[in-house]
Amino acid sequence: MKKELRQPYRTFFGTLANQYRLDIIEALKENPMNVTEISRKTKFKQSTVSHNLQRLQTCGFVFVKRMGKERRYGLNK
Repeated sequence: MKKELRQPYRTFFGTLANQYRLDIIEALKENPMNVTEISRKTKFKQSTVSHNLQRLQTCGFVFVKRMGKERRYGLNK
């Protein structure tokens, strides 16, 4: 398989190979949350949560819904 064809697989599976991201997914199983709520539940820094949510969103694992100034993240079921 050509290198450029393998990159999407690496991105997808690399996303799941990260314990922070798996913990965030686990936290979002119950209901959508904002970054502060996810940070409290996982005990991760907000910057860590935000960075990993961006990767999860890029790969389609989570979605974001804007509610005024707040962004709520949920699992893409």
